[in-house]
Amino acid sequence: HLAAPGDDILSTWPAYQIIRAADGFDDSADSSFDSRWGDRTFTTGDQLWGRTTLHKDSGTHSLTDSPVGNYTDNTRTTMRLLPPVSLTGQVGCRVAYDILLDTEFLFDPFLVLTGTTTATPTVAGGWWGSSGGRFFPLSSDLSMMDGQGTVYVRLGLQSDGSDTFDGVYVDDLSVECVDHSGSAYDAISGTSMASPHVAGVAALALAQNPALTTLELKGRLLSAVDVLPQLAGSVSTSGRLNACRALVGCIPTSPPQPPQPPRPPADTIGPIDPVVSSPSHTVGVPSRNRVIQFRWSGASDVGSGVDGFSFHIDQSAVSTPDRIKDAEENIASMTTAPLPNGRYYFHLSTVDNAGNWTNTRHFGPIIISVPRTGSGVQCRVPDVRGKTLARSRQLLTRANCRLGAVRRVYSGRMRSGRVVSQSRRPGARLPRWTRINVKVSRGRGR
Repeated sequence: HLAAPGDDILSTWPAYQIIRAADGFDDSADSSFDSRWGDRTFTTGDQLWGRTTLHKDSGTHSLTDSPVGNYTDNTRTTMRLLPPVSLTGQVGCRVAYDILLDTEFLFDPFLVLTGTTTATPTVAGGWWGSSGGRFFPLSSDLSMMDGQGTVYVRLGLQSDGSDTFDGVYVDDLSVECVDHSGSAYDAISGTSMASPHVAGVAALALAQNPALTTLELKGRLLSAVDVLPQLAGSVSTSGRLNACRALVGCIPTSPPQPPQPPRPPADTIGPIDPVVSSPSHTVGVPSRNRVIQFRWSGASDVGSGVDGFSFHIDQSAVSTPDRIKDAEENIASMTTAPLPNGRYYFHLSTVDNAGNWTNTRHFGPIIISVPRTGSGVQCRVPDVRGKTLARSRQLLTRANCRLGAVRRVYSGRMRSGRVVSQSRRPGARLPRWTRINVKVSRGRGR
């Protein structure tokens, strides 16, 4: 309906605190490096992860999957950060790093893996393709490990049976988590930034006249725009948001407008769909895990930029999501609620800032097959005292229990946000999906 500022808008952004300081791999002696990084594994071939001076983003060295030449076909090589990282009390954690990437697109991924033990790590994120010979700052989500006291981080590269490349170079790797007491800013673009401008002007108009109906408020915003020739055909009012004109009694100033540059050609080409994966399930393989995690990466649009995603889950292999965004462009994962037995498909569509939608990306089937009641599967109550509410829900779901009523109380011994007590004793065996009520600390009180 109208245009609003949306290019390089400065806004608040999550602040992070460093849990493990950045590792630049610049040790003067290999023995010092070997005390932190080791446990090298491979399935075939003779190349293992190690340090190199060939490429680096800072300092003298970086870490690479194949220190000598290209990686080999049909190879899975990994290297682990030997000291575990403690994420006790932390949320929103991630592994941050700079990488130079040169792998076969779609087939030879660089992987970041994690787990609470050194065996059977879970994929936390990954990338493939080329970074054009340059290092880029990227990160992989570790939020599934939030609150864990012992977390291991492993890097890997997995190749298929054809086409080999130089591989990956990693530099300045750190572990960081959201700092709720900190603040940060970033400049980003898109309708994600234009929409808050419109909402803010609507709030000003309502503060001035709370009796406005929704229709009256919309009419005031649309009738107060600055009509600009370059917006004709792009928005129905051909106008730009004007906060002053939307308010009664505001006298706008009208400085001379500089000549407007010619409009760029309209973006009519949809974005490129991302690649979808699931770190929790394998396609076509029955699983007893009722909670499915989906991740996607690689969405792009050269015309106006990616604006967001619409997705849904059902039991059809080819259905299409609606044209309403479910996630912004900076979101790259989602987790379902516990699902009943069945075959499920994930459908994802991408939209750019010009309103062009992609064809849908389909992923599945994910097969959930949990033995029926009476087969011995019970709710075995875990101990969630001292845990956050999010962690308690996760532990209860894994134990075939369900989070029940949540009551908030003052506590002199438990810090705010932690479970003080639970309605069923830990270790009790109850019917599957029994609700476990909890009391959560509100702090010491006054």
